[in-house]
Amino acid sequence: MKEEKRLSKEEAIITAAEKVFSDVGYKNTKMQEVANIADITKVTLYSYFQSKENLYMALTYRGYQNLLNGYYQVIDKNKNNSGLQSSLSLLDKFMDFSAENFLYNEALLNYFTTVRSGNEKKLTEAIKEVKN
Repeated sequence: MKEEKRLSKEEAIITAAEKVFSDVGYKNTKMQEVANIADITKVTLYSYFQSKENLYMALTYRGYQNLLNGYYQVIDKNKNNSGLQSSLSLLDKFMDFSAENFLYNEALLNYFTTVRSGNEKKLTEAIKEVKN
């Protein structure tokens, strides 16, 4: 039960962060603002997410999971179609996801850009922990 409560609070914090990041962007987001929306103290917020980057990575991971779940649905729906049709359906899913989920799309692109550029030094230890 304790773990369930912790996961529930973590999800509420990520949802609050999603609103703040969407409203003001990563750079202008303040952890106090996220705590206020999640109806918790800043100390509690930091006990769940040690940094703004760590919280943003949790949000990025949520976006990745949503995209991945959408891909699995498309694959299942297209299992009897040609490879070309299946590929086009996956591309359509990505385009729809990008249009409907600007914040997730931006978070994923920021992450991939950082990793592909070889500048993983820009990632804090907290982010590396989420990545592994």
